[in-house]
Amino acid sequence: MIVVEDASVEIKRSKRLKGQPTLQGDGLTGFQALLMGALAEGLTRLENLPDSPWFRDILQDFARLGYAQQALDGQWHIHGGSAPVSGEEPLRVRHEAELLTLAGFLAAKECHRPLAIDPACVSGEAMELLGRILKLTASPTLVKAYEVGLAQNAAIPALAEVDEFAEENARIDAGEGELSPSMEALRRMEAEGEEPDENEMTEEAEKATSEADGAATPAPVPIEPAAPADAFLMEAPIGLTPKADTALHPSGAAVALCKPADFGWDEYQSKLALLSFHLAAGKPLDIALSKGGPDWLETLAAQYGGPIKVEKNEAPEGDELARRIARQMRAAGKSEPQTRIRLAAGAKLQPVTYTIPSDIGLASAYCLAATLIKGSDITLENVPLNPSRAGFISALRRMGADIEVASRRERNGEGLGLLRVRSADLFGKRFAAENHSGMRDEVFLLMVAAAFAEGETILRDIEHLRKHDRDLLKGFTAALKSAGVEIGEIEDGVVIRGRPDYDGSAYDCMGHPGLALAGLVMGLKSHGSSTLRGAQCLDGRYPGLLDQMAALAAGDKA
Repeated sequence: MIVVEDASVEIKRSKRLKGQPTLQGDGLTGFQALLMGALAEGLTRLENLPDSPWFRDILQDFARLGYAQQALDGQWHIHGGSAPVSGEEPLRVRHEAELLTLAGFLAAKECHRPLAIDPACVSGEAMELLGRILKLTASPTLVKAYEVGLAQNAAIPALAEVDEFAEENARIDAGEGELSPSMEALRRMEAEGEEPDENEMTEEAEKATSEADGAATPAPVPIEPAAPADAFLMEAPIGLTPKADTALHPSGAAVALCKPADFGWDEYQSKLALLSFHLAAGKPLDIALSKGGPDWLETLAAQYGGPIKVEKNEAPEGDELARRIARQMRAAGKSEPQTRIRLAAGAKLQPVTYTIPSDIGLASAYCLAATLIKGSDITLENVPLNPSRAGFISALRRMGADIEVASRRERNGEGLGLLRVRSADLFGKRFAAENHSGMRDEVFLLMVAAAFAEGETILRDIEHLRKHDRDLLKGFTAALKSAGVEIGEIEDGVVIRGRPDYDGSAYDCMGHPGLALAGLVMGLKSHGSSTLRGAQCLDGRYPGLLDQMAALAAGDKA
């Protein structure tokens, strides 16, 4: 049972989930498809666009840029080939990939537009990387959310007089200083690996779990109502400066091989900025990546007829020996690029009719909920099965989930499947970067899966979750700990010792939809009732989800 009250949601334990929920289109893929349509010569038609407040804002922003237009039948058409419209009105950004891709496009087109960035969903790491690659034309400033149309000019009512996370958050803040990671990244902009061996992992795991065993659940501490999490946003004017073009070719030559890892850049994020810039500018690019990751943008560019070639040097699935050899080579500094992307000069994209696949984050949440709740049996349609996107589904199957691909088809260069998911027992596993390169926000769901898995799960290489406006990893770890989960932190991740059941607790969404999905699933599996605070971010990204989940819990067709 799910009860909505103001900005909080009360979730009660579900007995089972039955039916076939409707999955909306993936918002990030839709955004990048819009961008490719803006670069194409002609009219692009997009199908299965998500109907959410977040994506409606994206469509309106593309209309302000001069590309999107809504037809009389309600369908959106993208008229590409023209120059974007500069202006003072900011473009709203609520995703890291959206920020890097859009910034690269605007820089290449010499379009001056401010970007209103939500720090709850965009990390300081991403903003710092943006500053390094594109060179901001002006220092970012703080603006009120409602001043740029991103929130109502009203405070969110206090949801409770007691904050279960106050003691933990106070300790976190004391250790991190006065500035949040996002603000530290902005300060730096203005002023301007080797994988551990098994023994090391085991030693850190034992230390973390022993700390978790001895840690007491934080006692509730009364605090004054806090300001809304989305009260402030970053406004960063983006434009092409004389240094930007040089920065985008760090090796100095026009088509020389670019290795983002050599510059300490996050490979996935820098790839988005570099590729979107070169596509929009019609310049050649040769980029090598040392590890895998989501390939949304390059797959789309190929579907729009872009002169792009992607070569992958990956170990076959299940070939553990090949993976160990690759790890040893990386440790010795002799590893070959895992992915190489070549873009020819003078890219000309062609207009297409493109169907957006289902939202992989939403599909992942349904898969986890059906796996954990006994007696569940649900079916999901149009789920992307590309390994670089469906990383969470692969990880869940590795832990023992019963996820059957009932049928599979190819569309727009993307493998799509009809999945049947039934409840199953999970077992703890070890996950490093190579095991979760195809997921980002779904890492929170993986932590929930580990909480209910038999044995111990070690989750590493997720330090990027610490670099948001708030430390999301530490915050969600504290929330799970207050629910009774045996969890301990290590430098770049967590160690979790699972068990079958927990009592209900309170979960703070912290303005992040991925964290909200994880809290929702945790509540559906826990005894009694749980509270999901700040649930407006969930409704902003996935409207109707709570109603669908309630219908599935009743055993009805959703």
